[in-house]
Amino acid sequence: MAIRHARAGSDVLAQHLLGLACAAPFLPDEVYAEVTRAAPYAGLARKDFDDVLAFVGRNGGYALAAYDRWRKLFRDSEGRVHVRSERIARQHRMNIGTIVEAPLVKVRLVGKKRFGPVLGEIEEYFVNLLRPGDTFMFRRKAAALPAPVRERGGMRRGRHGRADGAGL
Repeated sequence: MAIRHARAGSDVLAQHLLGLACAAPFLPDEVYAEVTRAAPYAGLARKDFDDVLAFVGRNGGYALAAYDRWRKLFRDSEGRVHVRSERIARQHRMNIGTIVEAPLVKVRLVGKKRFGPVLGEIEEYFVNLLRPGDTFMFRRKAAALPAPVRERGGMRRGRHGRADGAGL
């Protein structure tokens, strides 16, 4: 049985090149030789490697070429690739390997006079899309976001599961 290796994506290569530059300046020829020894990149054409390096280093792609913040790398007179600033290196180190989780908002049962027990959590992004009176399903029950409760961060569910305002 032959082992098949997945073809690697250019996004992973871009992150790798930026990470290398954050650690120390590098020569593209040496890195290309190293990268193509890895099975997923064995068939990587030099032009594709150079395109990814240019994307990270010079311009972030044609759509972002006018913005300096996307120019993360530069070459010195000897052809070595460096990270453009310590800020870029710090930002890369802080975000490498992280998957940002969406902020959550607690959903509470809201009575006429006070908040009730926590029913669960919902993504804040979703709540921000809602307008007063919008209804949605939460834990198999209809819920709504009433205007006066939203300012307090709330939604509530009616006694019979009707959407008469549920509390976040």
